[in-house]
Amino acid sequence: MIMHLDFIIVDNNSLNCFIAERMLQNIDSSIGVHTFLHAQEAYEYIKKQPVNPEDHKTVVMLDIHMPLMDGFAFLQEFQKLPEELQNSFAIYIITSSTDINDKIKSNKVTAVKRFMSKPITFNMLNDIINSMMVEA
Repeated sequence: MIMHLDFIIVDNNSLNCFIAERMLQNIDSSIGVHTFLHAQEAYEYIKKQPVNPEDHKTVVMLDIHMPLMDGFAFLQEFQKLPEELQNSFAIYIITSSTDINDKIKSNKVTAVKRFMSKPITFNMLNDIINSMMVEA
């Protein structure tokens, strides 16, 4: 089964969003990418999405330290969504935080697949894509 992947980038730094989007498009131009500078906007977008079929996953690359709604508040709200909708998404924490407590806290959320350190690299994105394909 061939899986279709989309990405949602949630980072309050617009340059990080731009770079991640460009890198993903260079890896595979069929990947859909949505970027959000505010976690609340990303959450509202996700809430309105239909449940993906099994061959379609959306990767959420989530920064945790952001103003207004941070990544942890996003995760808390995300866990309140219907389970079928949650299962359409795989969350990867992408952060500059080196606090082990941030890693422990985020890894308690089932939807979080991995805690990764910035900067975003081609290898990191390829690893995410490959791990999603293996899950399919």
